[in-house]
Amino acid sequence: MERFNALVNRYQQMFKADKVLSLVHRLKHTVIKFGLKKINISYSKISLADIAQKLSLESVEETEQMVAKAIRDGVIDATINHDEQFI
Repeated sequence: MERFNALVNRYQQMFKADKVLSLVHRLKHTVIKFGLKKINISYSKISLADIAQKLSLESVEETEQMVAKAIRDGVIDATINHDEQFI
């Protein structure tokens, strides 16, 4: 996601001028949700660190927040084991 953030920062003024900056930010979340869906289908159990690596997220904490939101929103059917750091 570092590359994504760098590109958004680089072209932010152009996105604002075209009035698509919020669309670009939503695109990031949509891609992450789609990736979580694919991972959820492929694995019955996977660590948050592995998910972070597969989705190029910055930290396990950020990954846990994204997974929790995806579960709350009904995007994936899973539970998080906070102690052992897996879903």
